Amino acid sequence: PEALSSDVALVHAITPGGSDAEYLRLSTAVPSTPWRLDYLVPAEAPIAAAEREMRLLALGVLVPLIALAAYLLWRRQSAQMRIAAEQAARAELERRVVERTQDLSLARDRLQAEIADHRSTEAKLQVMQQDLVQANRLATLGQVAAGVAHEINQPVATIRAYADNARVFLEREQSASAEENLGAIAALTERIGAITEELKAFARKGRTAAEPVELRSVIEGAVVLLRSRFAGRLDALAITLPPSALKVMGNRLRLEQVLINLFQNALEALDGRDGARVEVSAAETGEDVALVVSDNGPGIPPAILKSLFTPFNT
Repeated sequence: PEALSSDVALVHAITPGGSDAEYLRLSTAVPSTPWRLDYLVPAEAPIAAAEREMRLLALGVLVPLIALAAYLLWRRQSAQMRIAAEQAARAELERRVVERTQDLSLARDRLQAEIADHRSTEAKLQVMQQDLVQANRLATLGQVAAGVAHEINQPVATIRAYADNARVFLEREQSASAEENLGAIAALTERIGAITEELKAFARKGRTAAEPVELRSVIEGAVVLLRSRFAGRLDALAITLPPSALKVMGNRLRLEQVLINLFQNALEALDGRDGARVEVSAAETGEDVALVVSDNGPGIPPAILKSLFTPFNT
């Protein structure tokens, strides 16, 4: 027998049929006697019940363990999948950042190239504009050159006459008369010098930087250059000269060219009209100076008014 406890033992026996059987021997003392009562109970049913309980107990223990293991495995796989997804997303983001950086670099290079081209084009346009201004100045100069030559020829002829007279006076020892003639010659040469200086100054390219310019001398210079071409018609100019102290910030030659164009256009528009009048005045308006040129001509046609400020249009 295999003792299970002090009162219970597992007994292996051979039945009369010759087969093995297992019994539980339950032993208990008989009260008031030295005897013990042994009772054999087939062990198959209790053992089967115990095995079922053990299986159920093992199943009850293993199922939570398996569930816990499955949960932990699922958590691990989920974490691995999440990490893999984050890594893939990070790699994709880095790839897009690299591509975007490359695109931005290319766009920056293109923008810098466009800016350089724009600056180059702007510089070329400024040069062309200056050349156009100079060409316009020279074109105007060509128009007034013939008249200026005539304006110079008159005092030259007078100078010759004064010189001949002075020689005669010197031969006659009339020094006072000779000196008077020489003074007249000096005055005429100053007049010729003023005309030629205006012509040369108008022909050369002036500085583009603004500087204080005496407005009175600008108006007078424009009139000098137009005097011969519009001989007999300058009486239509009613000019109220500003004081010499009145100055403006600008470029003398460009201001002079503007006035020549305005005077020339006005005089040409008034050619042949009775009572032709071109009024010119200048006045201070606060920190600015208003120069007004007006005439009583027919006005500017609407077709020309649309393109009035196009170079060489008027």
